[in-house]
Amino acid sequence: MVRPKKIILYNSINKPFAKTTTDPINLGLLALSSILKQNGYQVVLIPNIDTPGTIDILKKELSDCVLVGVSCMTGDPILNGLRFSQTVKEINPKIPVCWGGYHATIDYLNTIKNKYIDFVIRGQGEETVVELLQSIINKTKQTEIKGLVLKSNKKIIVNPIRDIQPIDKYPLYDYDLYAGRYGKDITKSIIYCSSRGCPFECTFCSVSNFYHKAYLFYSEKRFLKDIDTIVKKYNPKFIFFWDDNFFV
Repeated sequence: MVRPKKIILYNSINKPFAKTTTDPINLGLLALSSILKQNGYQVVLIPNIDTPGTIDILKKELSDCVLVGVSCMTGDPILNGLRFSQTVKEINPKIPVCWGGYHATIDYLNTIKNKYIDFVIRGQGEETVVELLQSIINKTKQTEIKGLVLKSNKKIIVNPIRDIQPIDKYPLYDYDLYAGRYGKDITKSIIYCSSRGCPFECTFCSVSNFYHKAYLFYSEKRFLKDIDTIVKKYNPKFIFFWDDNFFV
């Protein structure tokens, strides 16, 4: 019997918060999707929990899913993400739910305490999520996976944080994840980050905490290759740069 290798991803930022007619694009999920597909996994994006028809989509996709990943920022998205996670557990309580993103990284202890959340990934998630999936599928130890927070025998285990990794090693953001769900029109305006992180410690911002004050940027060759690929494949009208600190 072939074991399922389907991963469900969900962005907990709701439409009223982002003031968009479609679910806002989450670059973190696009980064995870590209690395997951590179490792042979099928990735499915689930629409906002308040969107008509989402529950039916979720029921169908959960039937052969190995992990559900939720990206969450602090604020109202927490409630949205918790409602989604609760719905997942009500449909199929055996499917593990993993949270990541800025809120889960910074407030990981409170996040993992929730009964609908099985794992938390702190910081960069590309390598941690692949190792987590391998451990779930192969039923191996999870206590040595760097960047992972988990529950074991009613205890919370906080594994050591993973060292910040250079981003040149990871593939281009998977814009097809959103195009496949919402149609090609969503790629008429594309968001892109040529760098991640920030070396400063502004008190109002979580970026330096998330990246441990590291500033990561693509090489000139990689940057130009990405833009060339985006233009040729998607022919967007606009490319918006969403770097954490574009002026470093």
